[in-house]
Amino acid sequence: MRGLICYCSNTGNTELACKYLDKNISNAHFDFYNISEGGYINLDEYQIIGFATFTHWWGMPEICEKFLNSLNSQKNKNAFIFNTYSYLSGNTKREMYSKLKEKGFKVISAHSLRVPTSYPPKRAREKKSSTSPTFKEFWKFNCFINKLNEYIEKLSRDGKVDEIKIRPDMLGVVLCKYPRTKIKDNMGKKFVDTKLCIRCGECEKVCPYDAVSFKKKITFDQSKCRSCWACFNNCPQQAIYTENIKGSGHYKGPCKQLTMKLKLK
Repeated sequence: MRGLICYCSNTGNTELACKYLDKNISNAHFDFYNISEGGYINLDEYQIIGFATFTHWWGMPEICEKFLNSLNSQKNKNAFIFNTYSYLSGNTKREMYSKLKEKGFKVISAHSLRVPTSYPPKRAREKKSSTSPTFKEFWKFNCFINKLNEYIEKLSRDGKVDEIKIRPDMLGVVLCKYPRTKIKDNMGKKFVDTKLCIRCGECEKVCPYDAVSFKKKITFDQSKCRSCWACFNNCPQQAIYTENIKGSGHYKGPCKQLTMKLKLK
């Protein structure tokens, strides 16, 4: 069976987990579509579609939401949902589920995986790296993959798998009421240390919201910024800083311990 995984991944954690999933699914081969990069996509070529994202402030990041809104309506196209998170998954799965249902997808499986935090303020305060996923969390992730593999086999054999239901997480519902304006302003003003900057343009490349422009100098458009920290985390010289954080808290992942757990070789 031919499948597709559409994913958002700011630091590589989600992308790595998706590739691990693909490696351990024997009943389908998956192509990958990076939502942040955009481009043409034809869902009619695939029998099953996976949607994967990181959790941003207890819910879907805005770029993922816009992508799902842009999809054409389907007629019970089989889909599965997957998200990564560091502390609380919040209402991410439920938001994705609701949006996919609106678009006519049939969601047959879903899972949330805890990964090391990539949130710089948290990393700067703790001064240590996360060990997530734990043995139990990693075991549950593999159980999800094995079950998904069984569902795909059943689809190939019988042409049908029962749809799942994802109920709202009450804590997630409360947390997701956090105003989008507050999220946007969370990172605050951004600056560039010109002594460290090598003018590589990586910050402009990785920003999923086109909030960074690189011409004669780097400029940040605060009206477009959604505080995803992609520019901060991915700067190879750690030249980007904010009013509160400079020279610490960076996560240019996936980190070594996560890579070892999700090793692809």
